[in-house]
Amino acid sequence: MSDPLCSVHFNEVILKRFKNMMMRLKETESANAPPAPVTVDGRPPRRNKREMDKVLLAFSGGMCSRALLHLVNECVGNAKRKKIFFDVSILYIDESAIHDSDDGEAILAQITSITQQHEFPLVVAKLEDVYQSDSARSSRDQLRALLRGATTLSASEDVLQHTRQLLMHQVAVGLGRDRVLLGTSANRIAASIITSTARGRGGNAVPVDQSFSSSQGHFPTTFFRPMKDFLLKEIALYSRVNHLECIPIPTLGTMRGPKASMDLLTETFVERLQSEFPHTVHTLIKSAEKLQGATIADDQGACPICFTPFTHAERRKAQLASRVPAAVDACSSNSSSCGSSCGSGDNASTGGCCGGNGCGGKSSPVPDASLASLRSVACYGCQIMLKEVSSPAPSAPPAMAQRAHRIMSKADMRREIGDYILEEAEDR
Repeated sequence: MSDPLCSVHFNEVILKRFKNMMMRLKETESANAPPAPVTVDGRPPRRNKREMDKVLLAFSGGMCSRALLHLVNECVGNAKRKKIFFDVSILYIDESAIHDSDDGEAILAQITSITQQHEFPLVVAKLEDVYQSDSARSSRDQLRALLRGATTLSASEDVLQHTRQLLMHQVAVGLGRDRVLLGTSANRIAASIITSTARGRGGNAVPVDQSFSSSQGHFPTTFFRPMKDFLLKEIALYSRVNHLECIPIPTLGTMRGPKASMDLLTETFVERLQSEFPHTVHTLIKSAEKLQGATIADDQGACPICFTPFTHAERRKAQLASRVPAAVDACSSNSSSCGSSCGSGDNASTGGCCGGNGCGGKSSPVPDASLASLRSVACYGCQIMLKEVSSPAPSAPPAMAQRAHRIMSKADMRREIGDYILEEAEDR
C-alpha cells in the first residue's frame, strides 16, 4: 500500500486482504479429507460454506502471531462480520526449558491473559513433550542435550525449528485438527528463501516454505500461511493502530550480533535491501513461487528431520554427499548392552534383534537413535546441519527416529527384491 490512509481505512484494507487469504484456506481441501462424491452430471457437489473446519492457530505472543489472532477473531469470532466458519483452537508452545531463566510462568500468564480476550480455547504444549517421556525432567534434559549438541547457532536454530514443527504436527493430530495457521510474514519468508538456498535446501524446502499451504511428511496436517503477503511494516502498523499487546520472548539469537547465525545475517540483509528497494521482499517470494517441489508418495519421499519432500534422485544425491554408510545398524550403538541376546539363538538365525534394552530392534516400538544416525536418510540440507553436531550426537526425538527406521527398513526391503521389480520403462 503506497497511498496514505487513515487508521479506519487501513484496518479495512488489511482485513479485506486477510479475508481473501482465509477464503483460500476455506476452499482448500483438507489433507486427510475423503474424496468428494460425484453427482450425476459428473461434478462434485458444492461445499457448504457454513461447514466448520477445525483449525489450530500457532500463537507465540510475538507481533505477527498476535496480529494473526486479532485478524482471525475479526473474521471468525465477530458475530456481526462472521462469514467464514472455523472451529479455532490456539496452540502455545512453551520453550522455557531451553532458556536458563524462570520467566516461563510469567510469560504463560501473559499468554493466557491475551487469549482470554477471545473465545478460542488455549492449548499449552511444552517443547520437551516431543520426546514423549514419562519423566518431565528426562524430557527436558534430552531437549537441552539436543540443542547443546549443535556447535553453531545456525545449527541450533535449525534443530529448534524442526523440533517445534514436529511438536505442532503431533499436537494437531492429537486434537483432530488437520490445519495449522502460522503467522509467518513476507519478510520472514523472503529471508528463509535465502537461508534455505545457502544451506542446501533450495530444491526441496524453498517451494514448501514460501507456499500458502504445505503438507509435510506422512502427517495428515497442512500448514497455512495467511500472513505471507503482509510486510512486517504493515503488521507493525496494524498492531499499533489496534493497540495489540505483544510479549517479548527471548530466542536463541537474542542479544547476538547479525553475523552470529545465517538466519540473523539474512534477515539483516533483506531488511536493508527492503529499506532501499521496497519491492525486494515480494520479488523474492514471486521468484520462489516459480519453483516446483517434489510430491510425497510415501515415507521414502520425505526427510525424517525437516519433513520436506524430495525425489529419489535427490535422495541418491544426498547419499553420495554423505560420508557415512548408507545403511545404519540400529543396534550398533547398544551392542554391548544387548550383545548377549542379539546375534545369538533365534535372533541370530533370523538376522533380527531382540528389541530389548531400547536398542531399536525390529520389535522395539520406538527405536533409540542418535541424531547423527539419521544422516544416511536425511536430505542434503539436513546432512549439512548434522555436520555441525558434536560427537557423541544427542538422541533424536522418537518420531524422527521411528520415521528414519521405517525408511531404512523399506530401503533394505527394496534392495532385497530389486531384481524382481519391474521399472516403469520395462513395464511399457
